[in-house]
Amino acid sequence: MSPGGPAAAAGVPTVPCPAAEEARPEQYEKWVYDPVHCSSSLSSSSNSNHAPAALPGHSSSSTSSPSSPSSSSPSSSSPSPADAYLPLTCSPHGYRSPHATERPAASLCAKLLSSRPSAPPRRLLFVGDSFARHAYVGFALALSSDFRAGALRPSHAPQCEREGQFSEKLCRTQLRRSLSLCGGAVEAAYAGADVMPSYGAVHCFKRRSYGCLDGVPDGGANNFAVPRTADWARLDAVVWGVGRHAIKPGDSRRFAGLEPHDAAALEAHLLLDLCNASATARRRDVRRKLVWLDTLVRSAPPTRRGECPAAVRRFHEEMPRALRRACGVEPRVASVWDALVGLKHTEGSGWEEMTFDGVHWGMAANLLLAGELVDQISKAWESR
Repeated sequence: MSPGGPAAAAGVPTVPCPAAEEARPEQYEKWVYDPVHCSSSLSSSSNSNHAPAALPGHSSSSTSSPSSPSSSSPSSSSPSPADAYLPLTCSPHGYRSPHATERPAASLCAKLLSSRPSAPPRRLLFVGDSFARHAYVGFALALSSDFRAGALRPSHAPQCEREGQFSEKLCRTQLRRSLSLCGGAVEAAYAGADVMPSYGAVHCFKRRSYGCLDGVPDGGANNFAVPRTADWARLDAVVWGVGRHAIKPGDSRRFAGLEPHDAAALEAHLLLDLCNASATARRRDVRRKLVWLDTLVRSAPPTRRGECPAAVRRFHEEMPRALRRACGVEPRVASVWDALVGLKHTEGSGWEEMTFDGVHWGMAANLLLAGELVDQISKAWESR
């Protein structure tokens, strides 16, 4: 199989897509071969930091699975050089993003708190689907320097360590949903679930009512989770990203549901009421506190038209514009889209070994995203 994605799962129908790339060549930069800073990825015969699991049809003798002994053995209290931030963002074949630099936890925390370092603990909420969960995990690992188990509960399965923290099924239930970081100066939490929205949430989307979702029991929006009305006032920043899943219409004859990666529908059914002009305080808080979590590059065969490469790219491009129109905000967007497109177009990078399923990316991508999140959150705090 040529690079570009895994084979479709047996029995899962795929849809034809128009020929399209994630970006034109002039819009991305290829990754740089750097055997000095990426030395740990090149010695991966005893290092599983970069191995979510090879995509179906791809194999590599130089990687091991998250459940291998090297990934589950406890680390010492002092991280080894291989446990530094930069090497863990490299591809398994020794390539790094041209803009990647070493960013120790101390410098990330200093950047995050540089606006008002003596303020009370800053409270962050990550809201959304599995991409938001992975962003939260990457953020926790980067700001704690505990890449082995920084997002896990004290009692956890060994296979959930390191790369396993980004896996699905077993390990997502062993994550801590709230964490204290940067010596207690930052409190981060994640809200979301990997099940379809409840009937109550679907009813709210049909009504195009943001406030209606407050009446849905906790978790009702699940993989289309939205911040609660009170979150905007009580939190210091909200990292939010949804729209990758379809919303089924339920039994409604007047609501066709929402397709994945449909910025216009998300704007109409949610954003316009979120930033309703009559909700003056909330609109102001959205402008001050929102960090939008960009979507990631896909390579899995699409099962709906909304998962075609052109649709995913359009969502990446249109969501900042939708936020600008609906909320009157110049959105702060945390994104590694360009970096991942460049990675996929770097011959020999081994990008296929950095994604679990062609949709979800592992530690390297999410550590890069953590750096972007720190930059965007600090901008929000500096502007207050």
